[in-house]
Amino acid sequence: MMGQAMKRKLALTMAFVWVLGCFASFPFAKLPEASAATAWPASVFSGNNLPFRPADGLVTTQNPPDFSWPAVPGSDQYQLQVGRGASVADAVYEQTLEDNFYNFPHIFDTGTWYWHVRYHSTADGWSEWSDARRFRIEEDYVPFPVPAVDQLIQNVGTAHPRIWTNAATLDDFKALGASPGQSQDFYQKINNSVIANLCMPTTAEPNKCKFAEPVFNSTTEDRTAKEFIDAASQIRRDIEPLLSKMLNAAFIYLLTGNAEVGQYAKARLLDISAWDPNGASSYEHQDQMYRLIALDGAMAYDWLYGILSPSEKQTILNMVNVRTSKLVTELIDKYPIQTSPYNSHGWTAFGFIGVIATAMLGDIDAADDWFRKVVPAFINILPPTAARMAAGPKAPGIGNIRPCYPSSSPTCS
Repeated sequence: MMGQAMKRKLALTMAFVWVLGCFASFPFAKLPEASAATAWPASVFSGNNLPFRPADGLVTTQNPPDFSWPAVPGSDQYQLQVGRGASVADAVYEQTLEDNFYNFPHIFDTGTWYWHVRYHSTADGWSEWSDARRFRIEEDYVPFPVPAVDQLIQNVGTAHPRIWTNAATLDDFKALGASPGQSQDFYQKINNSVIANLCMPTTAEPNKCKFAEPVFNSTTEDRTAKEFIDAASQIRRDIEPLLSKMLNAAFIYLLTGNAEVGQYAKARLLDISAWDPNGASSYEHQDQMYRLIALDGAMAYDWLYGILSPSEKQTILNMVNVRTSKLVTELIDKYPIQTSPYNSHGWTAFGFIGVIATAMLGDIDAADDWFRKVVPAFINILPPTAARMAAGPKAPGIGNIRPCYPSSSPTCS
């Protein structure tokens, strides 16, 4: 009896093994071996990539600090974790992001924190975590929460003016011009210049004040040819004083409400808006003047908004839209600042586009996209000393009231 039972048991065991063998030939029975996560490519740790920030061992009073890391070619997502433990296994904050930078919208508790990040690609999935980096937030911190971009856009609002001042702060802003000291000296210098250059057309000379479109005097489009270089230099000498006259007049109108100055500034802005963006002042001929026309046009539009008719507004908006769209394509889309953080010319244009986008939110549809591409990265990546320079006007004596951005002028200080 025992022998028969053993035989049946052996037969069942053999049958079971045979069945398993059959199933083993099917794909669903072959479980993949666990593969190691991809390591960070060594190439991203050198060159002109963004560094890991906050750096390991940082002690800071900025709360929270800026977070950034090198962009990895081919990645489509990043996962950022911040925690109290050295392993960051107990992450307190976690974000999945498309960009290689992030600013948190809330402050952190003081003390020691650790953070790490990993990237994702369609081909390889999630990478290894970066090394955990430690930073400490001091007790006497300066709050620096950065709202989400949707909130930033909402904060801008829809009313004009919004560059340098707004309806809530305009009276205080105007008062600066009457306050003894540097602000008053600056205001007087600009005001005197505007009044001295004020020009009003007459019946006999209806176009005597008109800003005629300059001529590009080169028979070649070879940018290395002396003839082309000389023509580009001349275009700058022709255009820059005209832009300063227009923008200074718009600024004085904002401060004083002087109707004659306002009408002069408006007429000159409309003159400039009529220039052919593919002509003498094109991006290909003089990229610095091309972007300055867009910037100054946007700022003057903001300050003169209340005296512009609907058709005048549309003329200016069309000009700003065409020129800024070209700048975004050539500079922001091709060379995003988060992957080219040390491009000084890129920084200048980056800042200009941020101001233009802010001035045009709600007025040009594309401005929302410009703002999203530029402003969060500008806040995160721009060094604090450069941000201070970017925030204010040029020092008295420079001759205009255009914002001073890093690398835009040797007088930026």
